[in-house]
Amino acid sequence: MQEPVFPKDELNRMKQQLKLLAERSLDRNGLSHSFLETELESGELRINGNSFGLLDLAVEILDIAAKDFTGAHIHLDDTVMIGRCDMPVVFALKNAE
Repeated sequence: MQEPVFPKDELNRMKQQLKLLAERSLDRNGLSHSFLETELESGELRINGNSFGLLDLAVEILDIAAKDFTGAHIHLDDTVMIGRCDMPVVFALKNAE
């Protein structure tokens, strides 16, 4: 059975619209007011964020989905994208087996 064709053009249009929304998190000085964190609590990993932070994360995940190769990924850790980081997280593209 052949896999369905992924709608990359539609995805790219959606990403552009979301990026325009995410730009609203910038103040007059160009500083972003988006917020994300990872929190390990009672054995659960929580990804917390304000609306802009979650929107930024959604755009990053859509970027991965639009890639043509397995292994495309982003890291959420204390050096990229987020403030508090109880546990690093990796979102990666992997084809179903």
